[in-house]
Order: sequence, then structure tokens, then C-alpha cells
Amino acid sequence: MKLTAALFQLIEKSIIAKGSLLICLIIVLQVLYRAAGNSISYAEELARLLFIWVCFMGFSHAVSHSQHIRITFFIDKMSPRVQRLFDLLTDIGFIGTCFIMMIASFQLSHRLFQLGQLSSALEISLGFFYVAAFLGFTLSLFHLLLKFKHKLQELKSH
Repeated sequence: MKLTAALFQLIEKSIIAKGSLLICLIIVLQVLYRAAGNSISYAEELARLLFIWVCFMGFSHAVSHSQHIRITFFIDKMSPRVQRLFDLLTDIGFIGTCFIMMIASFQLSHRLFQLGQLSSALEISLGFFYVAAFLGFTLSLFHLLLKFKHKLQELKSH
């Protein structure tokens, strides 16, 4: 399982880094082309597609390192045992949310692929935009389940 998690994190990092670099290059090229009186017809749409992928992979990567947003003001004032309990309850809610979003994004992207609806400039299926959400939530769910299993094992050992 740890090897699989490491592989997923490597894929996430690769998509985030390469996607961010490509976004910057595309936008700079588009600015230069426009300054010269031309434009790249698909630049904004490609940058938007890459941005969506970078965001969802970034979300998954943040979850894998427990760097997602949490508000712990009240939890920090409770006993360690209650903190662990709330942490588990929060994880259950987060797992449920990721599961629901994974299913919804799969259904939406599948439907868009079936309909054959294309993006205006790139002329690729709009489903590719929503596959990023499916993959991001699927990877996040995987990371959350691994962390939840580890937390349960720690709780049982105490």
C-alpha cells in the first residue's frame, strides 16, 4: 500500500509541476503573440484545462500530506482522546464527501463523453475537464482511507 501511495504522490507531483509550468508558458506565449497582433486560438482554454487538473491534483496531494484546510480552534482546547475522536469523525465526513464527489464527477464526465460535447477551441470532449475531478477525488479518497486505517490502528494500540 505504501508503494501505491508513493506512486500516486509521484503522479500528483508530476501533473502539478508540469501543468503549472505549461500554464505559465502558454500564458506568456499568448501575451507575446497578442503584443505582436496575433493570438493562439486555444491558449486560454488549454490553460484553463491544465489549471483544473493542477487544482484537483493539488487537492489530492494536500490531502495526502494532511495539508488541507482545517479549523481546530475548539478541538485544540479538548483532551487528546476527544481530539482523536473528533479527528476520526471529521475523516469519516471527509471520506463520505470525497466518495459522493467521486461518483458525481464520474457520472458527469461519463455523460459528457457519451454526449460527445466538445470544447470550443481545443475540440476535445468536455469530459476531459471533469475527469480531473474524478481522479482528484479518487486519489484523495485513497489517501484518506490509508490515513484513517493508520489512525484506527494507533487508537487501538493506546
